[in-house]
Amino acid sequence: MKNQPGTGSSSVMATYCVKHGAEARARDIIARHWPVLRWHGLVTDEPATVFQARSEHGPVFLEIVTFKDTDAADRARHLPEVDALWREMKEITEARGGRPAVDRPVVSRMDYFDDVPDEPEERAFTGLALYLVRPDAVGDFHDLMRRDWPILRDEGLVTGDRGRVWYGADRGGPFFLEVVRWYDQRGPGVAYRNDAVSRVWQEVFRTTEGRGARQANEYLWARELEFADHRER
Repeated sequence: MKNQPGTGSSSVMATYCVKHGAEARARDIIARHWPVLRWHGLVTDEPATVFQARSEHGPVFLEIVTFKDTDAADRARHLPEVDALWREMKEITEARGGRPAVDRPVVSRMDYFDDVPDEPEERAFTGLALYLVRPDAVGDFHDLMRRDWPILRDEGLVTGDRGRVWYGADRGGPFFLEVVRWYDQRGPGVAYRNDAVSRVWQEVFRTTEGRGARQANEYLWARELEFADHRER
């Protein structure tokens, strides 16, 4: 794992359910957020990881920020500049689809594939998979996540962009975020008909659960956003 809650650095995955038509304003707020945190010495030099997607309920943004320690996020909320940005975001978000308007659970980036060469391809489609995992199946799910991307890659369904996985727990329970890069948007449908992939995915379905209005598994096409002011220095 890249970090463990309670020790050393601490990553937070903010999910913003943005109101229709407010996407540009959300991007502007997120673009200003990490530089302010860095100015105050609260985050590591690793830039924020940001995805913009659209669920069946509307626009959604994910922002993953790595704080220097477990208390930094709490300190951030007391800074006027940060509080002002969070208030701006609150104005353009809304609770929907079983999600709060804004959620900020602690997450850990898994290091399953750190020893695998990363072979990025420019022309590809970023897919996000959000899994709500049964509490008694977290250990098994780690194993499934270790197996999923390598099988997709070996079967020629995804690019050489190294798969990324985060694990955390929100108020509903444990969850995983898996990010893979597909050659085209037909890829998941083709993958489901692939015997090797289907065996893994059937186990995924058995170890996840719906919670309230939220689906057990949610799949979104996304765009990973990059900001000039987020580059490492």
